[in-house]
Amino acid sequence: MVTFLDARDSKLIIRFLSEIPAINADVLERVKMLAMDPERGNMCLMSMQYLILMRPPVRGLALDTIQQMWRDERFKEAKAQAEKVLRKWRPGVLEEEQAQPPAQGKAEAVGMPVNGLNADPVPVKAENLDPRKRASTGTPIAAST
Repeated sequence: MVTFLDARDSKLIIRFLSEIPAINADVLERVKMLAMDPERGNMCLMSMQYLILMRPPVRGLALDTIQQMWRDERFKEAKAQAEKVLRKWRPGVLEEEQAQPPAQGKAEAVGMPVNGLNADPVPVKAENLDPRKRASTGTPIAAST
């Protein structure tokens, strides 16, 4: 289908994405790859904006994808429009990026986002999982029967 898409087919791709029942990171990765072509970058970002506005469960994933596009040098033509979207929906990302100098040689984590969030999991100690051992004094509470 990608070979037949033209820059004027933005309504077609938006309608196609609106009818997909479950959108995950793989679908958005394929849409993101459309933006590598300078002619299709606007179409890709318009479809992402549609998902942000009309499909709130996918909003986080779409914003993560746009953020990846904004940081990646392969999407130079789409960077300005991606910045506009991020300025509206995630202004903190742009401020953090401007405040920190770019780290050289630092590889980004390659992982699937969970519910649209790219946060690292919080480490939990095994002893904190047992409710009988969560006393404020540090001694286990006797189980009452």
